[in-house]
Amino acid sequence: MKLRNVSLLLIALGFLILVILGIGQVPTKAAANFIPAHVGFREMITGLTEPVFITNAGDSSGRLFIVERAGRILLYKKRVLAPTPFLDIRSIVNSAGGEQGLLALAFHPNYRMNGQFYTVFTDQSGNLVLSRFTQSSSNPDLADPDSRITLLVIPHPVNQNHNGGTLAFGPDGYLYWSTGDGGSAGDPPNNAQNLNLLLGKILRIDVDHVDPGLNYAIPPSNPFVGNPNARPEIWAYGLRNPWRFSFDRMTGDIFIGDVGQASREEIDFQPAASTGGENYGWRVMEGTLCYDPATGCDQSGKVLPIIDYDHSLGCAVTGGYIYRGSLFPDMQGQYFYSDICSGIIFSIYHDPMTGWTGTQVVDTPYAISTFGEDEQGGLYFTDHYAGRIFQMCYGPTAAPACIPPTITGNAGVAGATMHYTDGIPMTAQADSLGNYSIVISYNWTGTVIPSKGGYSFTPASRTYTNQVTDANAQNFTAVAAHQIWLPLVAR
Repeated sequence: MKLRNVSLLLIALGFLILVILGIGQVPTKAAANFIPAHVGFREMITGLTEPVFITNAGDSSGRLFIVERAGRILLYKKRVLAPTPFLDIRSIVNSAGGEQGLLALAFHPNYRMNGQFYTVFTDQSGNLVLSRFTQSSSNPDLADPDSRITLLVIPHPVNQNHNGGTLAFGPDGYLYWSTGDGGSAGDPPNNAQNLNLLLGKILRIDVDHVDPGLNYAIPPSNPFVGNPNARPEIWAYGLRNPWRFSFDRMTGDIFIGDVGQASREEIDFQPAASTGGENYGWRVMEGTLCYDPATGCDQSGKVLPIIDYDHSLGCAVTGGYIYRGSLFPDMQGQYFYSDICSGIIFSIYHDPMTGWTGTQVVDTPYAISTFGEDEQGGLYFTDHYAGRIFQMCYGPTAAPACIPPTITGNAGVAGATMHYTDGIPMTAQADSLGNYSIVISYNWTGTVIPSKGGYSFTPASRTYTNQVTDANAQNFTAVAAHQIWLPLVAR
C-alpha cells in the first residue's frame, strides 16, 4: 500500500476558545526531531487468537496482559507468554458477533495492594457487563475466576455491533468506560444524544465507594449530577463507537478514537482540566460533516474532532496512545493511532504555532485492533487476525532500534547464572560450555553479574550504558573457592 498524505483538519479556533474559557490547556510540546521514517516495530508475541487489548498492571512487575476477544486474558512475563491464562471466562462471554466478546481490562491504581481489576464483556443477551475480579491469593500470575462481582449492566439486546469499549482509570482515581451507541447504522434511536441512556457515552464512576442501590458510587463532580433528565454516570456523550481511548500519562488529557459511519473517522480530544459534559456530536455530526440532517445541521454546543479522515484511508479508526516513554526521546509527544481496515499508522501532535499537525507514519499490512502501553510507556500494537503483537521503536534507521541488542560471552564455568535488570530482575543461564547470551532492550543501561555456588568471578560484574548494539566476547573468569579439609582429631 502506498503512503499518502493525510488530509488533516486543524480546529485551531475551537481549541483557542477552549483555552480562553479555561476548559483546558494545550498538551505538552512534542519533540522537535520526529522523523516518521525512523519509526519501526518488531514482532514480539505470536500464537494469540484475536487480541483486542494490551495493558499493564502498574505494579512494577514488568508484566503485559493481553485480552483475547473470546474471553481469555493472557500474561506475558520475562519475554515469555505464560502457558496458563491469567483469567479464562469464555464460558460466560458472548463473542458470537465480531464486535462482541471480552473487550477491555483495567487494573486498579492500587492493584499492588488490593489485587483488584475490572473487565467489560458482552453477555449471552448482548448486554455490556462491567465486572470486578481479584488476583489469586496463592499465585500473582493468576486471577480468581470465582471472585467476580458485577458492578453495572447496560442493556444492549438488539444489535451485535457498537459496544465500545475501553476501561481506564484516570489521574483522579475514577474509572472511565467508553460505550457504543447500541448498533445498527446511523443510531436509529439517537442513543448517543439521549442523556437518559448510557450508550454512546464515556462514563465515570467511583469503584472504591458504594451509593445506595448501586455497586459503585457517583463522583460528585460528574457534570450531570442533580440533573433529573440525565444519568449521573455520564462524563461525555455524542459518541458512535469509541472503541479505544486513552489518557496521556503525563498531562491527563484524553484522546478518543471514535469509529465513523460511512464517511469519516475521528480522533476527539478532552483536555485534562475539563469538567466533563462534552457533546462530541454524533449522530448530528459524523466527524466534521453533518450526518443527520445531511446538510445544515446545528453544530452549536458540539466539540469537533482534532482530526478526521475519509474512507480512502481506512474504515474504522483504532485509537492509540501518546508516547511518553524514555527509550525513544524523538517520539515524545506524538499520539499514534491506526485504522484496522487499512493498517496505516498515523501520528498527530500539537504545534504551539499551528495547532494539531499530523502525518502518516507507515502503511502496514496488519489489522491493528488496539495499541497498548507497558509500565515504562513503551508502545505496542496487535495484528488482530494473525494473533501477533508488535513493539514500536525508533532509531536512525528503523531496523536497528527494533532488533534488541544482545550481550554474549563466556561465564568461565558451566551453569553460571547471569543476573541483570531490564525493567524487572532477569536471569540467563550459561550452557554446558559456559557460554551465555542475554537479550536486552534497545538503549539499555545496567549491570550483568555472574554467580554460581562455590565460585568467584573476575570481573565481578560488567556495566553497560545506553547499549544500542551487540556486545560480544564479554567474558568472565571463574575460580573455584578453596576448600580446607581439617583432619579428624581422636579423642
